[in-house]
Amino acid sequence: HKLLCLLIHSLQNIALELGCVHIGALGDIFLQYLHQVVNIVIDNALKLFSIQLRLLLAAGKRAGQILGISLDQLLGCFGGQNSAHLLLADAIAKNIGQHILTHILHSIVGLHHIGQCDDLRTVCAGLADRLGGKGIGKFQAQLADFTEPLAEVIKGFHNIRWRFQQWDEALAADKAGRKAELATEIEWIESRREKMLNFWAMVEDGRLPMRVTHNDTKLSNILFDQNDEVLCVIDLDTVMSSTSLNDFGDAIRSYTNTGAEDDEDLNRVSMNIDTFKHYTAGYLSERCATMTETEKEWLAFSALYITYEQVLRFLMDYIDGDTYYKTRYPKHNLVRTAAQYKLLTSMEEQYPEMQKIVKELAQ
Repeated sequence: HKLLCLLIHSLQNIALELGCVHIGALGDIFLQYLHQVVNIVIDNALKLFSIQLRLLLAAGKRAGQILGISLDQLLGCFGGQNSAHLLLADAIAKNIGQHILTHILHSIVGLHHIGQCDDLRTVCAGLADRLGGKGIGKFQAQLADFTEPLAEVIKGFHNIRWRFQQWDEALAADKAGRKAELATEIEWIESRREKMLNFWAMVEDGRLPMRVTHNDTKLSNILFDQNDEVLCVIDLDTVMSSTSLNDFGDAIRSYTNTGAEDDEDLNRVSMNIDTFKHYTAGYLSERCATMTETEKEWLAFSALYITYEQVLRFLMDYIDGDTYYKTRYPKHNLVRTAAQYKLLTSMEEQYPEMQKIVKELAQ
């Protein structure tokens, strides 16, 4: 983000000097600068891929979104396939996350012609998942002995008893007049109410201790050194006190989903058990020694709990008339509800295997 801000600021100044008044011209300048930087990296700093390319690609992707640059234009800066670019592919496969990897392998390097593409993607995805788990696990382990209460930045965040209070009020009010058409979806929530409240009761009575939780566990909030070792977690504006299982559960909800959070094709949505195993391995490698036996026992369930909460919140917002989440079309929140519910049922089906993985890794 710092790199991007500096780059955009510099480009804005250059654009003013050159009289570039429209965003397209600014985008052209960005591409020229990116091309120069890439050439420098490839020619003179191959050994620095771990840091240089992660920052470069992250900043480039974000700048492309801001400046309206197409992905093909952005990736075109990396040129054709040669020995340097094959080395580039190897570095990328070892050092960046799975969400960028597919575009890089296919569009920059043309590695789909080399039979190792799937293997590289698998290796990289597993590495990213483990690193994500290690990052949050290390953050929680370092703060495991911090027992002072923290301010509640977001009221009732992940507190299902509070969510049910809101839910009951939303059903009673039926502000948008949609409740009658949602009998099936409402049953999804009600049939699991007792189970979710029983889980939260363990937080309330102390069986699951209060910890420092981050509450925004995406990979981009973790900093790494040149050897891909975790340095620290950043973006601390939502740090609060709760069960540490919330962080794990929310990470599993987002990391393991094979589809999009609002996927209209439910056949694409499921929980990837391999991703679950990789993330859990990374997390427990840092966190296991500071966990209670009860926390280990309920670690896998936290993924179901957080995903269930998201089903409830999307459906509740739809019933309320779409007043909280931004939507792109009239039934967007209902689509989100169905997609998250599909993910939840996939987790429920694989829950015994999830428990087995946690038990084996926690030994």
